[in-house]
Amino acid sequence: MSSSARGGTTGAIAVRDVRVVVVAATPQGRDAAVALTARLGSEAFLAESPAALARGVDRNSIDVIVVALDDLVAQSDAVRTLKRQPDPAPVLVEIGENDEVSLVTLLRAGVDGLLPAEGSSAVLRRCLTAAKDGEVVLPRSAVRHLAAEVRLSALRDDRIHPLLRELSDREREVTVLLYAGLSTAEVSARLFVTPATVRSHLHGATRRLRVRSRDDLFRLLDLA
Repeated sequence: MSSSARGGTTGAIAVRDVRVVVVAATPQGRDAAVALTARLGSEAFLAESPAALARGVDRNSIDVIVVALDDLVAQSDAVRTLKRQPDPAPVLVEIGENDEVSLVTLLRAGVDGLLPAEGSSAVLRRCLTAAKDGEVVLPRSAVRHLAAEVRLSALRDDRIHPLLRELSDREREVTVLLYAGLSTAEVSARLFVTPATVRSHLHGATRRLRVRSRDDLFRLLDLA
């Protein structure tokens, strides 16, 4: 474990009483790991790789591990490596803006929460302290995405909602995403279409199912 990237630099935050190790998932992610270590201040240290951390550090000297920004596959592999250790420390993964879509993959790998890369000092402190205390740390947007994914897992099965068979593929996709709780803008971004196109497909779905509005459509699905 390297101590060369210890805190004390300009802009560092004081994360008191939480001993943090920042891990570079890959050599390509080292710059992000160094930057995060510097931000976290004097209680943070840098580890060059998950394997090096697993081999060389006493668990009792660590409260929280943070896997720095990197490729999702690399971060997931790092989480699995770290969580295989005896009595593993809580592991958070640093994510960029709108990376909540990676949440399901990271949860399967065993992650204990997400640390927003653009979070304020106060947000980072709260996340690290909560992780140390054994809480799962998720931004509200990530919780909303997770709830939507749970709903979608059931709605994708036409046997549960036979009415969806009457829709075109795109109408069904838009209807399911909106019903799961995503906004028009979120569906637009997810499907790489304009918001107007989303509304057009929704209108087509209401017309096919002979209902007047989105609310009527959702009530129909509730009863199906």
